[in-house]
Amino acid sequence: MGGSHHNDDYTGDGIPLSNTVLIFLILVHYSALPLVTLCIYAFLKGYSKFQQRIYSPFLLMVALTWLLVATPFEIGVHFYVDNWQLYDPKSDLINGSFFFFNFGAQSLLALSLRKEGLPFIRKGTSFLDWVVIILDPIIAILVIINPIVYVTAGRSTAVTALSPTGLISAIFTVLRVWYNLGPNVYTQIGGIGFFVLAMCGVASNTIYMATGAEWLHLVIGGFFVSSTIPLSIAFFNVDGVVKDEEDEEIQAP
Repeated sequence: MGGSHHNDDYTGDGIPLSNTVLIFLILVHYSALPLVTLCIYAFLKGYSKFQQRIYSPFLLMVALTWLLVATPFEIGVHFYVDNWQLYDPKSDLINGSFFFFNFGAQSLLALSLRKEGLPFIRKGTSFLDWVVIILDPIIAILVIINPIVYVTAGRSTAVTALSPTGLISAIFTVLRVWYNLGPNVYTQIGGIGFFVLAMCGVASNTIYMATGAEWLHLVIGGFFVSSTIPLSIAFFNVDGVVKDEEDEEIQAP
């Protein structure tokens, strides 16, 4: 496959993608399919425990499904636009579909992992609780608003404008994976690992924007794809509810 791709038509200002890196880049993107599938398996294996711990196992399944669906759209974008390089981004239906499913999955992931039985509309009991009460509905609304922003303002503007909301969703996810699925050492590793790897992907993309080195696409994709591995670790080790009135559960809102 690598031999059939040539980058002699590269017109960017940075470093073009070599055929050797291209092979690994393709493999990294396709690895998202089995890794997200592993997340789904871990979730279904402990489904009864998730029912005890989180707000909506259904929304969690939708979020994981959307992550899975987003992958073929992203692969399609990279294949048909600039031979897997990033220097000339396009706003089109394929990329827009990836944008919707990927950003929507991040929002649904954060929302689904809320504490079991926690209503959206309620009276806050602390500053943190009020922050959650305000931001959770905003995250939910953004699932619908994100594609509208993309269609009206284009890819670059949408990514820039909506990235902060993705960061908020990621912060909520790390705390909720850690505490609402545990807390134990595995959910801690899972939550923090997911967040750190995702942020490394964001940082790598920032470096790419400054340098134009196309090999960084491999690094960016590698970080984002591998962030699902800590999630699977946490999902495989979700705690069931211990029915002991003397033990107070520690959970994130």
